[in-house]
Amino acid sequence: MPRPTDHTRARQRRTRPALAAAAAAAVVVLVTAGCSGSSKSATSTTKKTTTTKVGKGQVALTVSVPGVESAGQPANIPDDVKATISESVNTYVQGATVQPMQTGQPAADITAMFTAGAAARLATDLPVFIDSGLPAASGPVAAKTATLTLTGLAQQDGSVVLVDAALALDVGAKTQGGTESVQRVADLVYSNDNGTWKIASYDVHVTRTVPGADPSTTTAVTPK
Repeated sequence: MPRPTDHTRARQRRTRPALAAAAAAAVVVLVTAGCSGSSKSATSTTKKTTTTKVGKGQVALTVSVPGVESAGQPANIPDDVKATISESVNTYVQGATVQPMQTGQPAADITAMFTAGAAARLATDLPVFIDSGLPAASGPVAAKTATLTLTGLAQQDGSVVLVDAALALDVGAKTQGGTESVQRVADLVYSNDNGTWKIASYDVHVTRTVPGADPSTTTAVTPK
């Protein structure tokens, strides 16, 4: 069975298609701004990593922030942006995975988390994001892995325009028929949509295991 760490390594070997897709327009601005400056490299990266916990109860996310890719001066993701995106992903994890597994009830509506363009694809991709239809747990849902890594993309002036929220989730629970589990890895790329940080593009892989059936893996990637 694939593990989140396996998917994470595979994602690191790729060029993060979700981030590339969302950044396409921003790159033009970043490169143009960088070329108008000095002859030195237009890209800098902050390297200090901070780690926090988000969420309470059975599944809490460990959030780390390794830095920001910047076209100019070194930058950091503002604290309010980190908090907003971390809480957004935490709400998603609880409503789309933990509660459906615990109760056997449908997942929460996650449409409002996405920009209009990304939300238009949910009719096709929603089954990859949510875990409705799983057997109700007879015990608590527990996490082997629940990590979130935030990496920003900034303009030359240091303002962050995109944040890649890389989620690695491995949760399981006992049911009357046996053990069920959900393993999901995702790059959720957030952009500022009229003052609200929303998911503009994504790259999601999920493997589900339920009693009496083989594991199933599905994928959803925003087109470039």
